[in-house]
Amino acid sequence: IGHQRSTASAFILEVAEQMQHAVHAQSEIFGERQELYILNCGLVSHGCRLRRLGSVWGIDFVLSDTSLIESAQCFALTYVELTTLTRDRFLPIVEKYRNSCPELRSRVRRFCCWLAFQRAIMKEARRRQRKASQAEGGDYRGVTRSQSKVSFAVAHDGMESPMWQSAAEGPTESWGDGTQWGAPAEQDDE
Repeated sequence: IGHQRSTASAFILEVAEQMQHAVHAQSEIFGERQELYILNCGLVSHGCRLRRLGSVWGIDFVLSDTSLIESAQCFALTYVELTTLTRDRFLPIVEKYRNSCPELRSRVRRFCCWLAFQRAIMKEARRRQRKASQAEGGDYRGVTRSQSKVSFAVAHDGMESPMWQSAAEGPTESWGDGTQWGAPAEQDDE
């Protein structure tokens, strides 16, 4: 148990060392895909959400299929200070600890697969809704995310699961057994 604690502490320390500090002026547009953001100071508009001190977004930075990643574009409403971590900096650390802490790698992979699954389900639901709307002569673009969520839940006897909660995407690097983190089974022609 002591060895696992020291390994976990070393992993956390390395991740913290790879995090970078970023600042953005008021009214600046910023955001990169496959990057995790932690807001230390200021206010940010991200999609339809207002991000405040302590907000975290971009947890899908680990996903390899960028079509499943939410938009990262943000607008600084005030002066903003962030801590960021890119996928390219995070995944090598996970791989470094694959032998000394296999459970860590397993948990990251499980998270990536679960998130990719959630996002793929939502993507397919939006595709089907758009197709049905076009068949009826409607305009899908007017449908909001919450309407899409409700429609999908109603179509499945109203049962919702934690899959509607916000989460991050998973990486594409191979695990060595031929599978990839967060890689889709098939690409959708959209």
